[in-house]
Amino acid sequence: MLERYFTIAGEECGIFEWNARANEAVAEQVDAERLAALREEAAERLAELQDAIANINEQLRLAAGDHFTLPRIEVPMAEVDERASTLALVNFGDAWFSATRPLILRKAYEGGHA
Repeated sequence: MLERYFTIAGEECGIFEWNARANEAVAEQVDAERLAALREEAAERLAELQDAIANINEQLRLAAGDHFTLPRIEVPMAEVDERASTLALVNFGDAWFSATRPLILRKAYEGGHA
């Protein structure tokens, strides 16, 4: 991996060292008490929002009730012509060249393959 170099206070250092020093600098300059208070406030608001969302979802369930009758799913049967000749393109007992040649021809639409 090609590492980029930075200069900190006249000293050359790699990106990982610079990142570690940057994290230390931020940690030293952040007001830890204020950050803790913001996190606590965010957690409280998130809990309120989760309760509100749960309440809305419950109201939607009650509003929907058992009023819906959905149509049945009808899966069509496969149409297979058992009289058609269905030869495999590849015989896995063949050598690599012999096995892959028919696939290449078919991909190129040669030899009557479509």
